[in-house]
Amino acid sequence: QAEQLMNTRPDSALTLLQGMADTLATLPEETRMYHQLLTIQAKDKQYITHTSDSLINRIVAFYEEYGNSDRLMMAYYYQGSTYRDMNDAPRALKAFHQAIDAGKDTKNLTLLGQTYGQMGTLFSYQKLYDEALKATRKALQFYILQEDSARYSYLNRDIARIYNAQGKQDSALFYYQRALNFGIANVRQRYNILSEIAGLHYYRGEMKKAKYILEEVIPEHPY
Repeated sequence: QAEQLMNTRPDSALTLLQGMADTLATLPEETRMYHQLLTIQAKDKQYITHTSDSLINRIVAFYEEYGNSDRLMMAYYYQGSTYRDMNDAPRALKAFHQAIDAGKDTKNLTLLGQTYGQMGTLFSYQKLYDEALKATRKALQFYILQEDSARYSYLNRDIARIYNAQGKQDSALFYYQRALNFGIANVRQRYNILSEIAGLHYYRGEMKKAKYILEEVIPEHPY
């Protein structure tokens, strides 16, 4: 049940997992480890900041011995997410690379896409823009295969931000437009992207274009 709720209602998934706490001692070690891994996943999906690596490191060590490559890939991914939250980019990137290696034969293309996407973000924070573009484009490939238009839209937005940071504003506008095209059904996402486009026009001195876009955004997205 927790697995089924994880992507749509991670708060409910976490409630279910926490409700099992009293019975965990009676369960096999692998079940306990997987329960803890799912708990970390549920918290991550709710943007609850990871503050310690001790638990995820135990989980990684277990799956390195246990031999389940999909769960090892997942464990490495959340180890990377933990180090990301702890502002330790080198160890986060190492863990994400290990997740990719562990998942070389996986069918979980969504998690591979997320891993490359996280790497792209970390590279961007370090101003390693070429590496960021490579990783983000790799993530795009997996989301195309999954026909995941929502994540595809966000990644095009991320590419636009990378180009904007490099001062390549024409390329940034191109990818912002692609993000809009694929995220059209998500109203909040659309207005967020339009706000960024307006900001880009503003900093280019294109006040009329910025004003035109903001006149669409502000009535629907006043904050």
